[in-house]
Parts: sequence; C-alpha cells; structure tokens
Amino acid sequence: MYVELHPSEINYLQDSISSDFRDGTPLLDTFRDLLYGDLLPEDIRTITVFWWEERGKWYVHSGHRRLYLFKRLQKQGVVDTLQVSELDRIPWRSVRRKNSSTNMGKSVTVRKDKSFVGNLGNIIQQWRNEDTSSSDDEYSSDNYSEYESYDDDSYTSSDDYYY
Repeated sequence: MYVELHPSEINYLQDSISSDFRDGTPLLDTFRDLLYGDLLPEDIRTITVFWWEERGKWYVHSGHRRLYLFKRLQKQGVVDTLQVSELDRIPWRSVRRKNSSTNMGKSVTVRKDKSFVGNLGNIIQQWRNEDTSSSDDEYSSDNYSEYESYDDDSYTSSDDYYY
C-alpha cells in the first residue's frame, strides 16, 4: 500500500548513512540533480516505511539515504510530500538489526566525507544565488558565508543544520 507523507514525518532507524549510494553515485550529485530539476523525485526508487505503533511515528525501513535527500529538499521547498510504500507486516528482526539510532530517528550522520555538510551548503547557496525569481536579498552570500569555511567532521549530523 502507498501513502503520501512529508519527508519530515519519517524517522530514521540507522544512526548513519554513507555519502554514496550502493552503485557509487555520490549523494551530493543526486541532491544537485533533484534540486535543479534534472532528476524528478518520481525517478528515485520508492522509500519503504512502517508505522511503529509503540512510538507513534513513521520509520524508514528501506531508503535512508533517499530519505535524507528528500528531507533536505523539503527544507528548500522543492519537495512537499512523497509517495512511499508502507509495509503490511513489520519485519521486526530486520528492524532490530537496523535500529542503531541514538536519537529516536530524528537525524543521521553522513560517513566517509568530512566535507559533506559544507558541500551540501555550497550547492544550496549556489542554487539560491541562481534563482532569479527572488527579488529580495534574503539569500545573499553574506547570509550564508559560513558554508565556505565550514569544516565538518564525518560524524556531525547534517540534519541539525537549517538548510
């Protein structure tokens, strides 16, 4: 069964994700393609979720990296809701194996790329600067200059940043 959810309504099971998809494609490349419309959300494989009754929350079962990207895109106003696949039966053995989150699934860390968060911010800044539809100065480079000097370590959660 498919349900329509905001990415922000879905929690993570894992505490971290790789900076690349299994096929080697960097998350940043896919994010950029989605942000600029070169790739559509429908082109991305469907995320699988389940409702954890005891916690009263949706959790991703399959698609943590994809969810991460869609949460970032939702913050930019590019994605509002997603059509996700809801599991009919919860595979508790798999859930227990995957459930490494230490914060009830609110955020994940990105492994293997120490500059990931800063690079993500730079992509967003560039996209905002190229957006000619905005006539105000809300997205000036002065407001986002910290992206250029941001030195992330590989275990900082980029879910905690405002972009």
